[in-house]
Amino acid sequence: MNAAPDATAHAQVRFDAIESVVVDTLRACVDPGTGVATAVIDGRSPLAAFGRMVEVETFPHFDMAKAMSPFEARSLFLFTADLDAGRIGHIKRVVRGFTPDERGSSGHTGIEVIDDRIDALDPAERASLNEIAVYYDLGDTSQCWNVATSCATNRIASSRSRPYSLFTYKALFFLCRPVHVDHHFAYINLKSVRSMNRLRVPFDLVLGREFHLPVPSGYDPGYMGIHMFADDRGYRFFTEVSDDRPLTRAVAGTELPIVVFETDREVAIDLTGADDAPEVVFARAVTSAVLDLTDDAGEPVLDLTDDAGGPVIDLTDGAVAPVDDRPST
Repeated sequence: MNAAPDATAHAQVRFDAIESVVVDTLRACVDPGTGVATAVIDGRSPLAAFGRMVEVETFPHFDMAKAMSPFEARSLFLFTADLDAGRIGHIKRVVRGFTPDERGSSGHTGIEVIDDRIDALDPAERASLNEIAVYYDLGDTSQCWNVATSCATNRIASSRSRPYSLFTYKALFFLCRPVHVDHHFAYINLKSVRSMNRLRVPFDLVLGREFHLPVPSGYDPGYMGIHMFADDRGYRFFTEVSDDRPLTRAVAGTELPIVVFETDREVAIDLTGADDAPEVVFARAVTSAVLDLTDDAGEPVLDLTDDAGGPVIDLTDGAVAPVDDRPST
């Protein structure tokens, strides 16, 4: 599978260009022979466009730009890449919670699952911030991250030996521990609930109850709010093999370097003064530019097809195979 679902030709160019930059950067700063790695991308980076495109392709009937607009300034994207195949297999968008000073008069926390409880008009969907804070012993919501989206890219198939979504969760735990982000919140669908229960991934329903994702018509019962502790029990799930959970062999037994991409302005997440984080390294992208041949409306600026839809410039060999599917950097 070499394309995100229903990707247009110009979107495919962007997918390929950004993916190449991410993969090449990861390959440049991990040990030779490393099969998978996770990139941490600041939401303000041009490379984050890959994550947003995957979100749109995954939820085609949902206005992702509008839904995510309140969280853009506090977003990080985690891209888990298969370095052997040169493909990004899974992405997560995480949103960092507000400090008490940042919350302001609204009381909003920046954590979608919590704020939806504060704003809920339906009594069954409502809970106060104090109730949640007491239940989970939250000092403040800057100790929390919200997993806003979690999406397979459909650019490479996951397998039992390389379960990319679980690798991304593993990276999330590794990234959170040194900076003492102890709580994750997320909406997950019923299929994911069943899968996580089967694998015994440690999580609980928020406040031990069913809270659901708000939609224009009310609430979607297919998505429930969950909470995960970034504690030793969760860490062991991703680092220790269990004989009665065969999939842990792949998850725990696979080395997963985490590379935080730096930008000219600042790093995506500051680990200065944090506890030892041997899995986490910092790097600059191997190229400063990402090829984008679209205008603000998403239309191609440069069209290399003729009237019949064929290429004007043919970069394939006689076997109609790409000469080199990765741009040089």
